[in-house]
Amino acid sequence: MIFLNKKINDFVMFVLACIFIFSGVVKGIDPLGTSLKIYEYLNLFHLDMLNVYSEVFSVVLCATEMFLGLFLVFRVFRKTSIIILLIIMFVFTLITAILAFDPYSYISDCGCFGEAINLTNTETFLKNIIILLLVIYCCISEYTIHNIHRIRDKKSNLYFAIYFMFGAFALPVYSLIYLPPKDFLGYNLDTNLIEKKGFNIAGRGGEFLKDSLLNSDKYKFVVINRKPFTVKEKQNLTNVNNYCDKYKIECLILKSYSCEDTLSTYFVDDITLKSLIRDRNGLILIKNGIIKGKWNLRHKIINKKQNNIIKLIKMQNARFSLYLIVILIYISFPIVYFAFINKT
Repeated sequence: MIFLNKKINDFVMFVLACIFIFSGVVKGIDPLGTSLKIYEYLNLFHLDMLNVYSEVFSVVLCATEMFLGLFLVFRVFRKTSIIILLIIMFVFTLITAILAFDPYSYISDCGCFGEAINLTNTETFLKNIIILLLVIYCCISEYTIHNIHRIRDKKSNLYFAIYFMFGAFALPVYSLIYLPPKDFLGYNLDTNLIEKKGFNIAGRGGEFLKDSLLNSDKYKFVVINRKPFTVKEKQNLTNVNNYCDKYKIECLILKSYSCEDTLSTYFVDDITLKSLIRDRNGLILIKNGIIKGKWNLRHKIINKKQNNIIKLIKMQNARFSLYLIVILIYISFPIVYFAFINKT
């Protein structure tokens, strides 16, 4: 058939690969947000007994989309990959069809592209239909057109499959252990919280205190406390507290529930706190109401070398730069290998 030819097949494969890699990356950058969406799906289909595994499902979903997309681009186990994608898209299309035609569904956004792109259920359903048709075309063409590519050595395929899978899992795991390197929710570095609509801070009497608390030309630490502190988090918070006492830095704590605390405690709704820090608890640094740094409390933030705020900010920026360099090297290696060494 005329439409079943190598050029069209390769082009459609490339388009599918880009879609799944993009989808996996934007969800993998924010795996906690993806897990919250999976949590909603599990409740919708009365599978709430699996909610405890929502973060695991999130990591697996993000990584699977990424490495299958990479498999298509670099022709690693391509036939197997397209069959797996066919199964995935059939399930996704069925789920979104239920959401699109259910007027009582409380899930308004499918979460297909994380928080980067928001689609209605109807838009998502139509998008999935198109992707499903493209996947079906690739399945037919891959199993109909013979000898369109030389068969690569199976051992080489296996090595690169492991390589791509490792990298695909590394992104969401890194974002869970530390924090998302990119914030799609509008609370990224250099965001002005004073000018942020919908963001406010309440005192114990219910009065709004955002401007009076944040509008200062001095650095302030703000502890984000959504859940009870672990032993490790308490130790790290004690280090931060001691640092603040030593250098006369004000430290506030924002909670979504009532409690007693030695720090100055104020209240923000839980949804906003989830958006501020994609973790159970965290720490932000502000100046003039602008976010200058963000950390979770799982790891030691203050050490002996960080005797001023500027060094603390520089270390965070250096970690992000290293993150970008590692990604560049990770992607460059297979491109160079397949372009110049093993042209298959």
